[in-house]
Amino acid sequence: MRNMKITLLITLAMVIALPVSAATIAHWDFEDGVAGEPFTPEGVASGSGYSADLVAGYPMYGWDSYYGASYSDLTPSGEGLSMNVDANHQDGYAGAEALTTWSPSVWTIEVAVYLEEMDGWDTIIGRDGSAAGNAASDFYLSNDGEDDTFRIDFMTVGGERWVLDSDFVPVINQWYRIAVTSDGETVNMYCDKMDGEGFVNVGTLDISSQSVADNALAQSGFNWTFGRGWYGGNFVDHIDGYLDDIRFSDEVLDTTEFLGADLSAYEPDPQPYHPEDGTVGNIHGDKASLSFNFKAGPGKETAVNPDILVHYIYHTKGDGSGDMIETPYTVTHSDYSDPNVSYGPLLLEQGTEYEWYVEEGLDDGSGNPKPAGDPNNYYSPTWSFTTVSHKPGFVSGPENTVADENGNCSLTVEGTLTAETYQWFDGETDTPLSDGGIYSGTTTQTLTITGGTIDDEGEVYCVCYNGDTSSDPVYARWYMPRLIGHWKFDGNLEDSVNDVYPSVPSNDGVLTVHDSIAGPGDPNYASTEGQTAIDGDAAWFFNDGDFVEIPNQDYYNFYHDGFTFSCWYKMDETAGWTHPIIRLETGNSSVSGFLFGIDTGNRQDCRFIIENALGWPGLNSDNADDPVAYNDGEWHMMTAAYDPDDGTAKLYADGAFVEETGVDMSSLGYPDAPIRIGGSNLDGNPAIQGGVDDVRIYSYALSDEEVADLYVDFKPDEYVCIAPEGSDLDTYDLNGDCRVNISDFALVALDWLKCSRVPYSACDWE
Repeated sequence: MRNMKITLLITLAMVIALPVSAATIAHWDFEDGVAGEPFTPEGVASGSGYSADLVAGYPMYGWDSYYGASYSDLTPSGEGLSMNVDANHQDGYAGAEALTTWSPSVWTIEVAVYLEEMDGWDTIIGRDGSAAGNAASDFYLSNDGEDDTFRIDFMTVGGERWVLDSDFVPVINQWYRIAVTSDGETVNMYCDKMDGEGFVNVGTLDISSQSVADNALAQSGFNWTFGRGWYGGNFVDHIDGYLDDIRFSDEVLDTTEFLGADLSAYEPDPQPYHPEDGTVGNIHGDKASLSFNFKAGPGKETAVNPDILVHYIYHTKGDGSGDMIETPYTVTHSDYSDPNVSYGPLLLEQGTEYEWYVEEGLDDGSGNPKPAGDPNNYYSPTWSFTTVSHKPGFVSGPENTVADENGNCSLTVEGTLTAETYQWFDGETDTPLSDGGIYSGTTTQTLTITGGTIDDEGEVYCVCYNGDTSSDPVYARWYMPRLIGHWKFDGNLEDSVNDVYPSVPSNDGVLTVHDSIAGPGDPNYASTEGQTAIDGDAAWFFNDGDFVEIPNQDYYNFYHDGFTFSCWYKMDETAGWTHPIIRLETGNSSVSGFLFGIDTGNRQDCRFIIENALGWPGLNSDNADDPVAYNDGEWHMMTAAYDPDDGTAKLYADGAFVEETGVDMSSLGYPDAPIRIGGSNLDGNPAIQGGVDDVRIYSYALSDEEVADLYVDFKPDEYVCIAPEGSDLDTYDLNGDCRVNISDFALVALDWLKCSRVPYSACDWE
């Protein structure tokens, strides 16, 4: 690992030795303050404190400790200071005459920005006033309040206002570097996401319909502003976040000249690379043979910076210490039209993760390279790779799977480069499986099960081999389409699935947080709270932190292959969103999961939501033709089902179909979280206040009729209509009782032989 002192020296040297070009008009780096202190501290005159720029000491003022900016140690590089504009009411402003009268035709404006909120228009850099007397300011570099992209909007001396909307959408809590250039004919915006790719063009605008002279920036003679805008005489559109490295230049800078431009080596590509398992190198005895490949740091006019004379290559020792080798490998650069550099082959340890980086040895002014470790050299990011290993392993699989109704399914693994043979085992007895009976492919990458039954289902695992060397096992479970879990809450938290299938595992619920559902007679059962249950007894919750957790969470990692979740609930509070059943990672991360939600607020609907990194595909009863309030103090059954064959998820309320949507769950991961009943781990949402009963999980999608049967089993005096909309029954059921009979014919007969044609002679009954 690189010595941290070297990193600090590099940073300090870059600051001290930073060249100030004649083209630089102003540059604020905020290194003249103290982290946490405002530009203008309490007790001093308002508008007297400032951060000075590096060119001529131009002050950027902060009005006071409330309205003015402050210094922060949150920076793009992790070193030094930045400017903090907090809580949507702070900003900085610069009013030096050289800046307020700056009106170039050719220019570059740069800034690093970190937004903590994006709740509308956010002006990063602006100007007070309008030279033309307009309501809009002469200049906005902002986050667009319409689609959250970065935007440049400026007025010119020729009277034209130019607006460039980039195609880049930032996210909160991340640093970005923005650079906007204009040569008087074309405006370009570049953005660096700080992810190693450097500056990327995110928008171009042709402004050549005006002359270069007319395209000079208009100037009102008033302040430049940082962290807010101006409109109609008012200070508006404050940001909540941080700014750093603000620079104005009166020329078009190259991307290699932008502040923060990475001039170090890039595109690491150690070879040979094996995409099968992501490892690098070839087996060479007990070592791995490989070469380091990368591209040399760029130059402004050549592929390679001509100041780079050599490349120093470092890597960790591979002994687990994390220490870098003391003496780097050295490669001399000669062809500055070709950035590709290679060094090797060399021998490293097998199956080992290495870190490496490249130090570009620069010309010391005499034609010789600066020595390795010189803080004025350019240093690449630290990269990593893992060498190939003689010991085999697995790249992917197997995953839990659900057989079809005939008991047919398969489980597949993908081995690493050195995996030669495979063997599948019974997960309960640890005995090798052999071909015959329901199994085939027991010594291949794919285990096939044909004609399995519920008594056969269970856990299997696979081991791969390279000669006598074996991998670690990988496990998966296969299921028949069946009831997977059933919690009745009849005085206990037992999983009653064994009442139906004695041979399958069961997972009793576990009380979590408080002692609210501890056993028979506990006051938090419906029977002891003076409450009803849908059948027998029920669990009762008071939004006090009590909930039931279902252990063995991996057992339920099958719902890519279909599922049904169903429960009865009763609640009448108005606390907002609550969740009778939920499986999400704490804090609502982007890992996929699901939840049953009850809106106990305005809409009082029920919802089933599948959460993933792409959004929240959801179903809700509010979209039904005749929405019903499901937060009325009565028992209701909510059911959700996913069928992978047609890619649809369906929501049912009280046994009746409500809504469906298309969703593909095949690529989604499973959350590292158990199923919760009666509690919530979603930020800002309370646990439930009410009852939950008869919770069921199936490993397949129940049909409309099966869902209706679940409901009428508990409500035998009611019925559920399962006629699809637009069906013959739906068409001819005139009285809406979900059947076609003499009553519907009677409604037709009431208007039999009536005619409303004009003329009446057109009513020809023959």
